[in-house]
Amino acid sequence: MSEEPENDLSLDLQFLPEWAQEDSGKNKYEGHSGNDRRGQKQGGGQKRNNQRRGDDSKGRSVGRPKGKGGRGDKRNSGDNKSVSRESRGEYRERDRKRGHFQRPKAPQLDLRVDFIPDEQGVGSIAKEIKLTGRAYPLFQIALLILNRPSRYTIKLSTQKKTGENIGQRLFQCKLDGTAWLTEEQCVRHALSSHFEDFYETKKTETEGPKGNFTFVAQCGVTEEYLGAPNHHDYQNILISFHAERLSRMPFEKFKSRIRIRKEEEAVQAWLEQAKWKTQFVTKKSESEVTFEKREEVDKHFRESHLADVVEEMDSLTVSGESART
Repeated sequence: MSEEPENDLSLDLQFLPEWAQEDSGKNKYEGHSGNDRRGQKQGGGQKRNNQRRGDDSKGRSVGRPKGKGGRGDKRNSGDNKSVSRESRGEYRERDRKRGHFQRPKAPQLDLRVDFIPDEQGVGSIAKEIKLTGRAYPLFQIALLILNRPSRYTIKLSTQKKTGENIGQRLFQCKLDGTAWLTEEQCVRHALSSHFEDFYETKKTETEGPKGNFTFVAQCGVTEEYLGAPNHHDYQNILISFHAERLSRMPFEKFKSRIRIRKEEEAVQAWLEQAKWKTQFVTKKSESEVTFEKREEVDKHFRESHLADVVEEMDSLTVSGESART
C-alpha cells in the first residue's frame, strides 16, 4: 500500500501524459516489422490520387456557369481577394522594414538567476518516483515546479566584469525583502508601499481658492483635477503633481496630456477638492516634523531612513510570489 503524498507536487505527477506513465520495461512495438506501414502509405496515396482524378473529371464534365450570379463571378472575386491579400502583404513588409512590428528587446542584465525548488516538494517527487518505479521526463518535472511560484525561490547574484567592477548592482528593500536594480527604484517602492509606516497624512478644511474660475485642468493619465490655469499657484501644482504621481513620465509629455474642462460640475469638483489642505507628519523622528509638500517628505525620507530601508547586496533570495510581482 503506497503512502500518502506529502504535497500537491506528487499529485500533479500522476497527471502526466500517458506516454510518460507507461511501464518503461514493456515494449509495445516488439515484433513489429514496419512493412505493413509502408504498404498502407503507398496504397493510401494511390487511393487519394484516384479520388483527385475522379473529382477533376467530374468538375470538367459538369460545366461551370458564367456570367452574373454564376461561379465564374466567384472566381473573379477570389482573384480580387488574392490581390488584396498581396497588397496587405506588401503593407506588412513595408511596416516591418520601418520597424513598426519590431518588438522591443528585453535588457540583458549582468545577474545570475538560480531557480531553487522547494526541498519538501522535491523530496515528495523523489518518494513518488521510488514508490511507483516509473521514469518521468526531467523537463516535465521542472515545469511542474515552475508552474506555481509557491514551489520555488529565486536567488539573484551580481557578476563582476573585467577590472572587478560589478556590471549590474542589486538592492533589497529591508521592509519586505523585494529586489531592485537601482537605489532609486527601491526608494520609490518603499515610499509607495510603506509610506504610512513613516509618515501620517493629515487633511484640514480651509476656505479654498478665491476668484472667478470658469474652467479647470484635468490630468489625462490619472483623471484628477489639477486646478484652474488662471490660479496663481497653478504652475507649482503641476510640478508637485508630476513629481509625486508621474515622475517617470517626461514633464512635457505630462503637460501635453492635460485636458481643459469647462463644465460647471468639473469646476465645482475641483473647488471642493482644493478646500482640503494636506500635511505630512513624521512618525519615527525624535521630534515631530510637519511637511507641506510631498517632495519635502521624499527628501526627509532619504536623509533619515534610507540606510534602514535600502541595502546593496551581492546576492539575495526572493520568493516566487515576490519575484512575479
